[in-house]
Amino acid sequence: MTSGPPIATVKLLERQHVAVHGLAYGEQRQLEVGLALAGHPKILLLDEPTAGMSPAETAAMIALLAELPRTITLLIVEHDMDVVFALADIITVLHLGEVLAEGAAAAIQSDPAVPRRLSRPTRERRMMPLLAVNGIHTYYGESHVLQGVSLSVDAGQVVALLGRNGVGKTTTIQTILGLPAPRAGDILLREKKISGRPTYEIVRSGIGWVPQGHRIFPDIDGAREPDARGTVRPAGRLEPRARVHPLPESG
Repeated sequence: MTSGPPIATVKLLERQHVAVHGLAYGEQRQLEVGLALAGHPKILLLDEPTAGMSPAETAAMIALLAELPRTITLLIVEHDMDVVFALADIITVLHLGEVLAEGAAAAIQSDPAVPRRLSRPTRERRMMPLLAVNGIHTYYGESHVLQGVSLSVDAGQVVALLGRNGVGKTTTIQTILGLPAPRAGDILLREKKISGRPTYEIVRSGIGWVPQGHRIFPDIDGAREPDARGTVRPAGRLEPRARVHPLPESG
């Protein structure tokens, strides 16, 4: 895919002047991907990007993600195996907070512990992982949710985290972002430790996030959405990149 504005990258150029609340659900999810891409991430975390979509909307999202430049690495949390097998080079299957299986799509298909689906051919693995999650343990209060989870994401790969609801997929994504930080284990981005750092520093290091649920402004058009996202600052404040409604000049 050629480079361009996020609104074009997510195939909404012809809908750019439609208010967000007037977009179809699938289009709103595409716009959320564009919002994350506006930060020029090196790695993009997607939390169930096709949840609640119709088959046609799901197919459009799969096509969109498949056409992203390979300079953007994807880590996808998903329980729809058709989506996972359509996109992922490497799959890690979680069960009750522990890794059940890990490997290329073909290996996961042949694993008797994992339901089988048709998949496309996988791409060759790269050398040094862009993101490495090493034996992390995450708690909510006293609830031990992630119990020694490890995975690696090579530069340019599409890696999917597969499992049913409630097994720790979203918690893995949030732990990478420091929401919350792991109590044990570490997380490396380009061989530099990011676990324990504030979330805004982790984001600035090159990680974007498309969360499950809406994180977009409903009453402005899609062309302005990425410009209104702001830059995260330490105290949780936002520094706007552009005014959506500029004030008139004084006489």
